[in-house]
Amino acid sequence: MDLGLTGKKAIVSGASRGIGRAIAQALADEGASLAICARGAEKLDVAAAELGATTKVFHQAVDVADHDALRAFVDASAEALGGLDIVVVNASASSGRGHDSWVRNFDIDLMSLVYFIESAVPHLENSDSAAIVDIATTSAIEAGVLRTNGGYGALKAAALQHVSSQARALGPQGIRVNAVSPGPTYFKDGDWQTMEEQ
Repeated sequence: MDLGLTGKKAIVSGASRGIGRAIAQALADEGASLAICARGAEKLDVAAAELGATTKVFHQAVDVADHDALRAFVDASAEALGGLDIVVVNASASSGRGHDSWVRNFDIDLMSLVYFIESAVPHLENSDSAAIVDIATTSAIEAGVLRTNGGYGALKAAALQHVSSQARALGPQGIRVNAVSPGPTYFKDGDWQTMEEQ
């Protein structure tokens, strides 16, 4: 399938496993060059090596809760790839319990989206096909099924509102902003495997 992505330059956060890894692979298969990040350097190195077999890949271990590091990664990605066309905000703190989980979900699921958009817009303004995609969740609009849901659904709901407002604000500049809301997704070392093993 040709999605018209050959030569496009894309960032994918949380790209070492799960949904982010699958997105990065799909973009690579369609001929896009990639900048990928994740917290864990070891798994990220493996993903970059595999993706690099078919496309150009810039990768950097980044905790997107470190917003200064996030901004630096976006700028470094644009420099390494020669611009940006696509930004996929996928990294998530996922589920958890207690106050700390709310803080992590705020920093990662909501604020990393805010900072990815702010940091990417100056680069995306130079693209004729600029797009930002937030990987949201069905938990943003319905009660979570995870026993340790914490702030995950509530802060993903806030992210959906931010996506909607940014779509209106950036659309006139030729930058599309959308969210995709997958339901529960099973992958190795993810929440569902953890629950299965408990």
